[in-house]
Formats: sequence, C-alpha cells, structure tokens
Amino acid sequence: MEIIIIKVMPKKTNLTNFIKKSRSPQVALITVSLKLLSLIFFLFFSIFTSNEALVMIIVIVCIAADFWYTKNISGRILVGLRWWNKYNPETQENIWMFESKNEIKEPNIDRKTFWFSLYGFALIWIILFIWECIMFNFTWAFLCLISLAICGTNVFGFFRCSKIQQKKAAKFQRKLQKD
Repeated sequence: MEIIIIKVMPKKTNLTNFIKKSRSPQVALITVSLKLLSLIFFLFFSIFTSNEALVMIIVIVCIAADFWYTKNISGRILVGLRWWNKYNPETQENIWMFESKNEIKEPNIDRKTFWFSLYGFALIWIILFIWECIMFNFTWAFLCLISLAICGTNVFGFFRCSKIQQKKAAKFQRKLQKD
C-alpha cells in the first residue's frame, strides 16, 4: 500500500499579489474604492431608501471625492501626472495646465490600475447613462451625466498630460485608418 502525501500550499490571492507588486497600494486601492463606492451607491442605495435626493447627494459627494483624490493625489503618485486650470481675470479665460515631468513610463500595476479605473469607470457611466435614457429614467440619467462630466474631466486632463496615452491613441487611430 502506497501513501501519497499532498502538501497544499495556500494560494496567494490577487489582492496580496497586487499589494506586493504595487509601489503605492494604499493610493491605488483608495482610487478604485472611491470609484466603486459612487457606483455602488448609485446602483443599490435606492433599495434602502425612497429618497432620490439623498441618493443623488451621496453619489455626487462620492464622485467629487473621487475627482479630487484622483486629480490631486493618485494621478501624481501612481502615474506621475498633474493637471490644473487657472483663471486669468485680465483676459477672462481659463488656462489648462498639464504637467508630465515625472510620468512613469515603465509598465507597472499602479499605472495599469490608474488608467483602467479612469477609462473603465467613465465607460461605465456612459453605459448607465444610455441605460437610464432607454428606461426613461431621466432623473437618474441626469445623475449619470453629472458623474460622467466629472469623470470625463479627469480623463481629459490626464490624457492631455500623458504623452504615452497620446502615442497609444495615435497608433490606434492609424491602425483604424489602415483597416
């Protein structure tokens, strides 16, 4: 009779692997968590309350917190990019400023997390906007539009900062033109 001993090693979870590979796991997790929080409140909070105004206020506060955190903290730490806009009272115009001095060029988990969450959640808000319009829920469609405008501003700002993203977009555009 032969006895076989199988040693089972605990499998490392994706979160553990992410934390080990990330240079700033707290920043990356907070970035994704803030985006998820606004989405979760939008999709599920109306189950617990019939007060639409409360749901809207909470979602807008979560989106605003995500906007501020992404623009001022995670963009700088995870990908090395910054953008802001200044108002010139003399000419009465807004001037957009883009900074990419420290853009992180090597592929890493932080950069992938940042760009995936930035583009992914903007795409989710587009889909939800279209869905709410199809369902004739124009109040919720308006909230999706507000969320999309706030997320879209970050997408625009960081896209304009990133020379890497602009090169990828140009390459993709050339590929589409060839086909």
